[in-house]
Amino acid sequence: AEELEDMLVVVHLADTDEGWVLRAAAGLENTFAEHLLAGRLHVIHAPEFTYPPADGWGKPKFKDTKERQRWRSKQNVDYMFLMRYSAELADTYLQLEDDVQVVPNFVRRVRQYVHTLSNRRQPWNMVAFSHMGFIGKLFPSQCALRLAEFLGAFFDQAPCDWLFWNFLDIISIEPLTSQIPEDLEREEQERHKPGKHPLPRNDVVLLYTSEYPVLLGPVGRTAVSTDPPLQSDMPLPTPRFLHVSYEAAPATVNTVWSASIS
Repeated sequence: AEELEDMLVVVHLADTDEGWVLRAAAGLENTFAEHLLAGRLHVIHAPEFTYPPADGWGKPKFKDTKERQRWRSKQNVDYMFLMRYSAELADTYLQLEDDVQVVPNFVRRVRQYVHTLSNRRQPWNMVAFSHMGFIGKLFPSQCALRLAEFLGAFFDQAPCDWLFWNFLDIISIEPLTSQIPEDLEREEQERHKPGKHPLPRNDVVLLYTSEYPVLLGPVGRTAVSTDPPLQSDMPLPTPRFLHVSYEAAPATVNTVWSASIS
């Protein structure tokens, strides 16, 4: 119950089938009426006319078909709408998908780590709770707004899984390389070797290498865990909204919570 007060969920019903959108919205309303009324759950939909026209998705790249190019490009625009709506509602923005499972007390773990960064007065642009694609990436809200603009500007150029790394390269003091995130994983391993000093890059953190995961299974590189929640003598600040956003797939959005949250 305490964690529910510290988070806000936004579901973007991104399908172009308006009939499906209405049915999915009705299912969410019937299932999660309490959270909708409390303002903890927002359901949004960007109408089809707000997207590029049929011939506006760019030329196929990376040996993709026209349909694949359209799907990838539309996904970038979906995320752009989702981030622009969501980022101003909270201090931080966490990108999830509707089939992700999280550990118990995951909101507290995320807040606790962000509080640690704040206490260090350490500027940060992203904390990754998963090694897979765009899943489990946490951004400060102002950074998420800038990323939304970036995805909108280059929506037809590359998948979002690549574009957000390019974005981080642009805004980071320390340049990234073409082998990201593999190079970042190697840097993270170096940090923990005896006698090694922390590397200068602190703006991008790969927390899925930690013994305290947030996401379960292959996504978070950990099996289902029964570890107790993190304990700390560090006082937590007055709760601020943690923003959790889902990109909903048509076949599973009606069970987004029951199927994904344990």
